[in-house]
Amino acid sequence: MNFSFRNGLIWISVVIEYEGESIKFDNCILDTGSATTAIDIDLVEFNYKKPSFVKRLVGIGGGTQEVISQEVNKITIEPAHKLKIDQNKLQNCRSNILNLVNVL
Repeated sequence: MNFSFRNGLIWISVVIEYEGESIKFDNCILDTGSATTAIDIDLVEFNYKKPSFVKRLVGIGGGTQEVISQEVNKITIEPAHKLKIDQNKLQNCRSNILNLVNVL
């Protein structure tokens, strides 16, 4: 699996096991500051009969969105080898996020 650094974000591929089926998602953003994982229910055969609960997600600008939440059996992120991170790009990314927060 390849990690890539594009547009100031870390992009990965993830495999989840849900309802006995393994599903791979490419081009996912790895949000190191997030408290949860969000996957669009249109991308899986969502089981509406399985117990679920409503969560409220809060974005950087303070906006909120309610989501239906269920547990998955397994999430797999393969280890990355030879991952190179340019510290200057990370600092620029951090500055851009802080500037965005100040504007909002």
